[in-house]
Amino acid sequence: MSIRIVLAYERCLFAEALARILDGVPDFDVAGIAGQRHEVLPVARRKNATVLVLGESLLDEAGKAESFALRMRRELPMCGIAAILPTGDGSDPAGLPRHDGIRFVPADGKLPHLVDAIREIEGSRLAGTRATCQVPRRTRCLGAREQEVLRSTMSGASVKEMSKELFLAPGTVRNLASSAIGKLGARNRFDAARIALEQGLL
Repeated sequence: MSIRIVLAYERCLFAEALARILDGVPDFDVAGIAGQRHEVLPVARRKNATVLVLGESLLDEAGKAESFALRMRRELPMCGIAAILPTGDGSDPAGLPRHDGIRFVPADGKLPHLVDAIREIEGSRLAGTRATCQVPRRTRCLGAREQEVLRSTMSGASVKEMSKELFLAPGTVRNLASSAIGKLGARNRFDAARIALEQGLL
């Protein structure tokens, strides 16, 4: 299964070049690019990203470099974060703690540093997902398409709007919503979206 990557970079030329390079790595799939801060969350959710690469220009000022990465991690609990930071030591910047699901990569490091970080993040994410799915609970893990439908539901989209956004027939959207409702024991798709969010399934 491919690692679905979303790049978040203000420098369009650099982002497009990096996207082409990463897209050529086996098992990597660059699903989208976000050029502004306000675009990062909706693009990552819409593209169902499993790893979000944050460029240094989108992070906070010096001394708070990790805060935007942490916020994205909270908003996207099923998505790992690779945060590229301006530093010259070739490792995690001094003073920045390691966070679960987040890896810091120096901007002046080598490309393999970023590739390795993405693979490490995805490996940890999959291990955590398997552990979560093995815990006895009244819900079963949601499929990728079911998650997309519930995310769109959270945005207030109608079935017709979701059909256009997700390139699915309206009947398929309804079937996916019904499947998710059944798995989560919800009353309707809005209740299913709430439950899935609370249980960290979105």
